[in-house]
Amino acid sequence: TRIRELPPQPAAPANARDLHARQAAILDKADAAWASLLEQGLEPDANCLNAFFAVSARAVRKARARRVAEAFADDFPGRFPDARTERHVVEMLAKTRDLPGLVDAVAAASPSAADDPELLGLALDAHARMGDVDAAWDLA
Repeated sequence: TRIRELPPQPAAPANARDLHARQAAILDKADAAWASLLEQGLEPDANCLNAFFAVSARAVRKARARRVAEAFADDFPGRFPDARTERHVVEMLAKTRDLPGLVDAVAAASPSAADDPELLGLALDAHARMGDVDAAWDLA
């Protein structure tokens, strides 16, 4: 496929209002897909649960992400949360520069998540970007 044959990609948001509107549209699509999945009687697996949770986490909607996580933990024990969920939480905290939250999340990580180099890398990168080299060193 030649580049000129590819469909046009949406332009990057020009400001915070455009970004918020774009994120809201993505969240609406995720909600519609989730409703469709449930209407069809399909049972979500861990990948599906984490993908839906990641939409809220990547949009940095902490309250929504918390509600989704609590509902999934109650409705799908054993499938949610898992190590991928913890990585999404760390990614969200890194985006919001919540350094104390990052330290707590890394310290509370399950054994499988604690061995994830991406999880630790997100936390280290966030600390380094904020100039908190001592905390980054402690995490390492």
